[in-house]
Amino acid sequence: MREQLLLDNDELQHELLRMTDAYTDELFSVPSGQSVIFPLSRLVVDVERFPNDDDEPMAKVGMGAVYTKTSDGRSLRRPLSSEERGILMQEYRAHHEMLRKLVLEEISTCSCALIVDCHSFPSTPLPCDQDQRVPRPDFCVGTVKHSTPEHIITVALKALSTSGFTVALNAPYAGSMLPLECSEEKDPHIMTIMIEVNRQLYMDEATGEKKDTFPMLEDHLRRTLEKLRMVSPY
Repeated sequence: MREQLLLDNDELQHELLRMTDAYTDELFSVPSGQSVIFPLSRLVVDVERFPNDDDEPMAKVGMGAVYTKTSDGRSLRRPLSSEERGILMQEYRAHHEMLRKLVLEEISTCSCALIVDCHSFPSTPLPCDQDQRVPRPDFCVGTVKHSTPEHIITVALKALSTSGFTVALNAPYAGSMLPLECSEEKDPHIMTIMIEVNRQLYMDEATGEKKDTFPMLEDHLRRTLEKLRMVSPY
């Protein structure tokens, strides 16, 4: 996909550093849970966006499922043919099919499934961010009105705010991942909550290198996930 992107190598590396949720696969690892980890950069295709640009608010700034703009509004990608876009959307659909499959397996085993949508965010708002307020919290918890029960929110906020961490609800980012077929209507067997961690807590945002605080934060998030795992769905 490299030839589709208009940035030179240095510009691309900088954009990747700004846009990548670095190390979240490590920070949010918990042996008792299933993981669905997208193997490609969101600069290739963003599986967190709605597939149709008409449904996706970020498409207005060139950041639908297939980005056309960088985080600061420059041109990211040359125009794609329908075939090229189709190839990218195959990766998108494969990810969502894996999510759907594991959710159904969890429901069949446990009668319900809790999706924890795991991300990180920069300590300073990007130009494309809708919420430009500073300072930003240490953690952000995102919810979906019809699929995030109040008691799940309470557990997440309490667990994350221990040790003096600051936590905000649906700020600077809101919402949480669901299987596509559940995005509009409630499924009583499926719950979801998003947890976003401020990157300055665990990495040097200029170089991408881990800080010495990484193991502490990893343990904090592991304990948070375990507490969420133990919560009754009702």
